[in-house]
Amino acid sequence: MKKMIGLMVRRPDLSPEEWRKYWNTTHAEITGKVPGLRSYVQNMCLPDENGDPPYDGVAVLAWDDDESMAQSLATPEWAAVMDDVPKFVDTDRAIIMIGEDNVVV
Repeated sequence: MKKMIGLMVRRPDLSPEEWRKYWNTTHAEITGKVPGLRSYVQNMCLPDENGDPPYDGVAVLAWDDDESMAQSLATPEWAAVMDDVPKFVDTDRAIIMIGEDNVVV
């Protein structure tokens, strides 16, 4: 399975609550329309004993393979996802990585 992992940082003009609401609703609805996308998981980063984490969330998107990922990323639906990201993410601080599963357990 091919994965896209995004370390998300909210725009400084949004509160954590505003950011989560937008990511969980508006952006999730837009992303859910991408053809060929096998799964989309949003992980909220929570404060710990050291305070607030450096990221607000981790997005994990999955496709069956390289070909299905490439086909999805070439669609207008994916273009809509990318157009929406700057509305709630600090794109200068976000990190996007591509990976493959190595299931251990």
